[in-house]
Amino acid sequence: MLILARNAEKSAATHAIRLLRLDVKLPQDLDNWSDRLWYWLLLHTKLQWVMAWMEWQQHQDAKLYLRLWRLHLVTSSVSCKGFK
Repeated sequence: MLILARNAEKSAATHAIRLLRLDVKLPQDLDNWSDRLWYWLLLHTKLQWVMAWMEWQQHQDAKLYLRLWRLHLVTSSVSCKGFK
């Protein structure tokens, strides 16, 4: 579990750096009831389900970064054309 926690911290830092490079605001830590429910569910479920959820979440994050990167490429090429 410690290794998973360390990997999650490294992954979060990497994702934050990517978002900053794409000039995207970092999401704020929100402590709302739905987040608390998810945390509680993850703490009280089987490890296999938690691992599956983590893999699904990483897949969702990867799709988001691809969309942000494509948007960045489109907007940066449009803004560069105005200077030519």
